[in-house]
Amino acid sequence: TNKILLIGHTAEYTKGAMHPTGRKRYTFYSVFDKEKNEFGQMKLLEMPEGYERCGNGCGQSVELENGDILIPVYYKKDNEQNMYSMVLKCSFDGENITVLEMGNPLTIHIGRGLCEPSLVFHNGIYYMTLRNDECGLVAKSKDGLNYTDLQLWKWEDGSILQNYNTQQHWMTVGDELYLVYTRRAGNNDHVFRHRAPLFAAKVENM
Repeated sequence: TNKILLIGHTAEYTKGAMHPTGRKRYTFYSVFDKEKNEFGQMKLLEMPEGYERCGNGCGQSVELENGDILIPVYYKKDNEQNMYSMVLKCSFDGENITVLEMGNPLTIHIGRGLCEPSLVFHNGIYYMTLRNDECGLVAKSKDGLNYTDLQLWKWEDGSILQNYNTQQHWMTVGDELYLVYTRRAGNNDHVFRHRAPLFAAKVENM
C-alpha cells in the first residue's frame, strides 16, 4: 500500500495514575497521510468479545510478502493475574487493519505472566521475545502465528541473561540477528530496573 503505519496500545489513566479498575487497553493504529504530512485519526483494532484488555504495547510487527501483518499483542483475562501474549495475523487495505487469525496464547505462572512481545523473521523462522517480571524469554514459530519452544534467554555457556521486567527488541544487521536488551551489568544498579545502558547480543543456535 506504500503507507506508513503507527501501531501501539491505549491505556486508561485517572488523576495521573493507571485506572484502578478494568485497565482496559486496545490496539490502536494511525495511517500517515503524505499530502498532509501527518498521521491520521487514531483507530482501534476490532477484536472478538472477551479481548477488551488486549493491546500491542512496545512490540515489533512483521509484514508478510502479501501485505498482511503479524502483530504481537498481550492481554489479561478477567479474574486472572497472568498476562498472555499471542500474535494476530491481520490484513491492511491502506486504510483499515482487520484481524484474520489469532495465534496460540503463551504465558508462564511467574509474576504477571508474559507481555510486550516483539517479532522478527530470520532465516525462515519467526521469533518472539517476551517480557516477564523476573526474566526475558523467547519462542519460535514456522508459520508466524503459533509459537513453541518457549525458553529463557541464555548465554552460550548456559547461564541466564540477567534481563527482567522490561522489553527486549530485535535488530538485524546484514544476515545476522541481534537481541537488544538491558540487564544487570555491575555498574548500573543506580538505574531504575537496570534499564540502561542498552546492550546488543548476536543470536545463534536457536
